[in-house]
Amino acid sequence: TTLTPYWSLGFHQCRWGYKNVNDLQTVVDQYKKNQLPLDTMWSDIDYMDQKKLFTLDPVNYPGDKMGNFVKSLHSSNQHYVMIVDPGVRIEKGYEPYEDGIAKDIFVKNADNSAIQVAKVWPGPVAFPDWIHPEVSDYWTSHLRQFHNQVPYDGLWLDMNEVANFCDGHCVLDVDYEEDWKELFSCPCHNQTITEYDYPPMWPAAGMSAEYSRMPPGSSTISMSSTHYGNQKEYDMHNIFGHLESIHSRNALLDIIPNKRPFIITRSTFIGTGHYAGHWLGDNYASWDDMRNSIQGIISMNMFGLPMVGADICGFAGNTTAELCARWMQLGAFYPFSRNHNEIGAASQEPYSLGQTVLDISRTALQLRYRLIPFFYSQLFQVSLASGAAIRPLFYDFPLDLQCRSIRDQFLWGRDLMVAPVLKPQATS
Repeated sequence: TTLTPYWSLGFHQCRWGYKNVNDLQTVVDQYKKNQLPLDTMWSDIDYMDQKKLFTLDPVNYPGDKMGNFVKSLHSSNQHYVMIVDPGVRIEKGYEPYEDGIAKDIFVKNADNSAIQVAKVWPGPVAFPDWIHPEVSDYWTSHLRQFHNQVPYDGLWLDMNEVANFCDGHCVLDVDYEEDWKELFSCPCHNQTITEYDYPPMWPAAGMSAEYSRMPPGSSTISMSSTHYGNQKEYDMHNIFGHLESIHSRNALLDIIPNKRPFIITRSTFIGTGHYAGHWLGDNYASWDDMRNSIQGIISMNMFGLPMVGADICGFAGNTTAELCARWMQLGAFYPFSRNHNEIGAASQEPYSLGQTVLDISRTALQLRYRLIPFFYSQLFQVSLASGAAIRPLFYDFPLDLQCRSIRDQFLWGRDLMVAPVLKPQATS
């Protein structure tokens, strides 16, 4: 597996809903004021102009302010990571789209006659075809141009399953107004169904109505979409995020030479751990999701992705002071440790939930920072000889039958056992 940069083992703060650069600066200042360690500040899609890839909102995130903000982070030995979605808005005059058309690097429709159109945050989008021979130059070029404006330190690859707010068999028309009135609706006035959309192993409608309504193209592009060399999405789908991680890592090695790349991706495949880390995706501010994150992190380590974490305090919904305090304690032992939540939810930075949460969070993070040399050593060993940095107890105590059923504790290497509090109103 790839060895993550040392700084990435520090604490990370993000949320969807920071309105402008001043919000980012306020968060950084509050961490410092409250004596909370913070290594990396993140941006969700808020920074973009109309949610378009490789753009900055000229009013709320103007280039000069963003550049100065990131430089100020660097002057304090802190770092900046931004979200990058693969969907490129279909818009005349928009450089990433025009360049993609010129290089012919977008995924095509079923008969390879036109771009495969999808719908995500910017509206109508095309997706880079990661097996096209020109796509690496395309991706590196635009990441470099953006880095010249905002000298980011890492990439957060999201929506790369690849996600689509329509189902793949729905044929979207960029010029048909009804297709774009509502972002999360899909009129599906025109459909193309092929053998790839309902493969032979898929349950028939009479056998399972539930699954017949959710074919492989649900919430993604059509399985009959065409990649370079006439390869079908049906055969390429599972490695879309994996290939994006490879191209992104290669780009960072070129743009930021002599430094280890830092990439967190949502979609993974066998071998992605050689190129990127992972977070467990959108979770809920619930005790169940906090508890389940342990199993998720153990599983991803077994799959060869040691740099993994969950959204601390929960992404969706409003957290509580008790839940967030316990999650900060647990999250201090995630390999990738980041507090993140959604737009519209209550603030959950550790300083925003009262003195008790602040004190508990500070103590937990101070312990994490004392343990970072140990964490890094474990990840270094894994990068050399494989294995799992985070592991279930039965890995090291295979003859202890009781360990086989323990799901709420885990080991960091062979020497540190973590047994967090995972229930409300519990004290042990």
